[in-house]
Amino acid sequence: MKLEAILWSVVESGALFTAIWLAFRAFPWINADGKAWIWRGAFLKPLLLLLPFSVIVLHVLPASEPIHTDRLPSPTRLGPDSHLAPVQSPDNSAPDPLAYAWAVGTLAMIAFGVRNRIQAGKLIQNAVPIDDVELLYAYEDLAKRARIKRRVRFLRSKEATSAMLVGGIHPTIVLPESVVESNDLVDARLMLAHEMAHLARRDLFWLGALWIVQALFFFNPFVWLAAHCARQEHESATDRLAAELASASVTTYAEMLLRAVAVARPSLAPGYLPMAESARSIRQRLLAMKHFQSKPSPWRRLGVAMLALLIVGVLPSYQLAKASPPQGDVETNWTQMSHNLISLKFTNFDARHAIVKLFLRAKKQYVIEPKVHGTLTVELHNVTFDVALQNMLRQVDASYRIEKGTYVIVAKPMPKLTIPFIPAKESKSTPTGLITFKMDNADVRQVLREIFKSAKVSYSIAPEVQGALDVDLKDASFDVALKMVLDRVHATYRIENGVYEITHVF
Repeated sequence: MKLEAILWSVVESGALFTAIWLAFRAFPWINADGKAWIWRGAFLKPLLLLLPFSVIVLHVLPASEPIHTDRLPSPTRLGPDSHLAPVQSPDNSAPDPLAYAWAVGTLAMIAFGVRNRIQAGKLIQNAVPIDDVELLYAYEDLAKRARIKRRVRFLRSKEATSAMLVGGIHPTIVLPESVVESNDLVDARLMLAHEMAHLARRDLFWLGALWIVQALFFFNPFVWLAAHCARQEHESATDRLAAELASASVTTYAEMLLRAVAVARPSLAPGYLPMAESARSIRQRLLAMKHFQSKPSPWRRLGVAMLALLIVGVLPSYQLAKASPPQGDVETNWTQMSHNLISLKFTNFDARHAIVKLFLRAKKQYVIEPKVHGTLTVELHNVTFDVALQNMLRQVDASYRIEKGTYVIVAKPMPKLTIPFIPAKESKSTPTGLITFKMDNADVRQVLREIFKSAKVSYSIAPEVQGALDVDLKDASFDVALKMVLDRVHATYRIENGVYEITHVF
């Protein structure tokens, strides 16, 4: 994991968990089951931070010119004798100590959980099935009320200090030997109802997922605090369901809960839910019982629903980014490379961004002088990198030189082309086929794009080629259509490396 990702997970998860805790403190009347579900959703936040597609980029900041890491501090220092050192790629072979620390910590958490789970398994191996008829009847009755159809083992153990539920292929409910032998059917039935409620609510799965988050983000104190609060709300929701399953009053259930307090705190292990809690946790669960009988009003239900929707809305990460630079009226650009040949298309596109895209796709080092700017329109098919670069630079009066393997792009006015019109028959690459289309008061650049598009040839149009005209062509050849349009706007062309370069006649 990168340091930025770790810090970002701590900040975002901490803010979310703190907001939920404050909301529950401000509105204690929220249903315990609703609180548990909100915590379940909130714990997806740190997991989603590990996924790259969870980050939503908001392009709301002011746009700026792209700055490449290879750019020189000042273009005025470039001269005939200038030398640019090749850009060195960062050395990624060195081990990342932070990644090692994260891996060691996660493995330690997993080892700790596995050890506690093994201890729970040994306790089950030493346990014996319960043969008390009344308890078995209570078990069947509670399983029917909770609509639990899967097979559940029902055992008793001398080593158990409180009732517990242990997951696995077949979940196991274990009652302490002392409770079974005391013939106190009320307490035994309420303890059994508590573990049945855990099964009905699928707490083994959800609290297991919560433990995985703790193992992966053991370094985040907010995760530990939130996990404690989440388990507390899960237990409160389970208490409420258990009292309903057992048809017991809140007072009766609370008295059983006080008698079930164990001195030792429950172990942290996945798939292991002991009923034993500290005295402080039991007190919090008793306070939560005050709201068991309350019926939330429609406004309260609406408030809980809005809180849940807010949690869902902040689960992805949001990152502010600079807005895209302003482009032309038509934004079309694509660049492909195959066998060292390039096909690209830019329509009224920012020249600097287009040049950067070309270099990035070609994986070449570059430096772009700040004075190089403008827009360009170009469409090339299967040309070399140098041909593409030359055609793009001509449209913005720029040139380049290569120093130590680095392309230096400078603003250097080039002589204006005054080449006369070349008849189509003199070019071996003259496209064949007839052109038919009609346009009224259309921009000449758009008309030219349609002509070249019909002929499927590469082209570039200089920025100074401007104007509007009406065109009505029916079965016209490519050279006739091109000559007719160029004559109307005082423009000409030349063919270089198979590319039609359209320029204005001065």
